[in-house]
Amino acid sequence: MTAEKRECVSILVDAGLSIVKACLFVGIGRATFYRPERDWRKADAAVIDAINAVLEKSP
Repeated sequence: MTAEKRECVSILVDAGLSIVKACLFVGIGRATFYRPERDWRKADAAVIDAINAVLEKSP
């Protein structure tokens, strides 16, 4: 969802709206717009694998 909102902000900025107004219109903060997107699944892969291993062992 956030990636879609960032794309909307980019389109609005390209159309001439300021970043402040575009972020306000779309409903995200400017910090969210500027923050690099992270793939949490890759960052937390070890934790997710450990949880899945425990879940597989339990009935």
